[in-house]
Amino acid sequence: MRKWGIRKNCIAALFLLAGVLTGCGLGSKQEGSDAVFEGVVVDQPGQFDSADTAIVVGVDETAGTFTFEEPQVKKRFTLEYNGATCFYDKFGNGVTAGQIKEGDIVDITFYKPKKRLNTLQKSPGAWTLNGKTGSEIQEVQQIVSIGTEKYALAPDYVVFSNKEELELMDLNAMDTLAFQGIGQKVYSIVVEKGHGYLRLQNDEYFYGGWIEVGEKVIQQISENMLLVVPEGTSNVLLSNHGVRGEKSIQVKRNEEVVLDIGDLKADEPEYGTVIFTITPNEASLYIDGKKTDFSAPVRMEYGIHQMIVRSDGYDTVTQYLRVGKPSAGIHIDLTESGKEVDADTDTTVSGNNATPGSEVYHPDKTGKLTGSDTTTGTTSNTGNADTTSTEGYYVSLTGPSGVEVYVDGNYIGMAPINFKKEAGQHTVTLRKSGYTAKSYTIQVDNEQKNISYAFPDLIAEQ
Repeated sequence: MRKWGIRKNCIAALFLLAGVLTGCGLGSKQEGSDAVFEGVVVDQPGQFDSADTAIVVGVDETAGTFTFEEPQVKKRFTLEYNGATCFYDKFGNGVTAGQIKEGDIVDITFYKPKKRLNTLQKSPGAWTLNGKTGSEIQEVQQIVSIGTEKYALAPDYVVFSNKEELELMDLNAMDTLAFQGIGQKVYSIVVEKGHGYLRLQNDEYFYGGWIEVGEKVIQQISENMLLVVPEGTSNVLLSNHGVRGEKSIQVKRNEEVVLDIGDLKADEPEYGTVIFTITPNEASLYIDGKKTDFSAPVRMEYGIHQMIVRSDGYDTVTQYLRVGKPSAGIHIDLTESGKEVDADTDTTVSGNNATPGSEVYHPDKTGKLTGSDTTTGTTSNTGNADTTSTEGYYVSLTGPSGVEVYVDGNYIGMAPINFKKEAGQHTVTLRKSGYTAKSYTIQVDNEQKNISYAFPDLIAEQ
């Protein structure tokens, strides 16, 4: 068998020794101790003629089988296991068959004539990163960014959620992921916590305002919107016209929650005063699209506001700030265009500072709001990216026909439908009454041409 990232020499001998030492007792049936029963030869630990490193792509405890994929060649094969099969963690400790999951990278020995699994160990040569959010996966470039580390996406990667095999576009920025790989390559991605959907009811008062869901979603409220939100319990904060409200939601994976916010109204809006200190002093400040004089404290309604700071010869800053206190201070130092910032300073690449105690939100690389930072001396900006204009070009969604289509949470109509092409990452959600909603993450290029997508039919609810 072929190698792919770790040495397999002496695997058979090591597994055989482990079997002798442990007796394969944990989680095993005990009938394997008898070599002969009424003239029939019974399988025993150590009986194998092949060894390999593979990815688990199927677990059937009822049938007593595992399905594996041999990386690089994408060859899949199924092996049976029984009381003579031994299972180990990566340290050689005995485990049960039920502790082996889809996406695990394992070292196996097996007996080809009977297609019987002899030993399975979670590969000592593989690494696992659990509980990761905000990871960036670039399918075209085959790059995975996890925190500050970059990995290559193996050509033969697999993606799983609740035992179901997925495509990369099925993943969402809301998901919490686990990665497994060898060396600098990612071979498997498993969704630990997925996403569901949030629809607002009786929300007319908040049109044009803002909604925050947990620490991952910040978006302007529009009519008939459907938001992709994290699985689990989240706090929902809403604000508009100086009025704020808070609710709590429980979201199940792939299911929709309807939240009635008709009771969140107030007679008198609340205001706070924000003092802006901006360098250079001749910079222009725009709040919610309006040029604002910052030579004196600025009175602002409670809630989220867009802030843009521009000055010739400097990078433009686009940030979002939440006003929720009677007074706050924001200090911003613009970065000269093209100037590199010392990585050892307390600022990010933008070099912009915010006074601790104020809350500032910033767009991700797609320009969308995806999270919040309670600032402690650092914030970020969008910079000045060189992009090709896609004005006049469209993205076409040809199917499935007759479903509601939402782009980045905003309702755009029924499929088939076209919408204006904007380069970057977008979430497309499809919904139809009586069917399970489905979202896809698409990467729209900046080429001057139309593009088209056709997605699978939605699945009827059970």
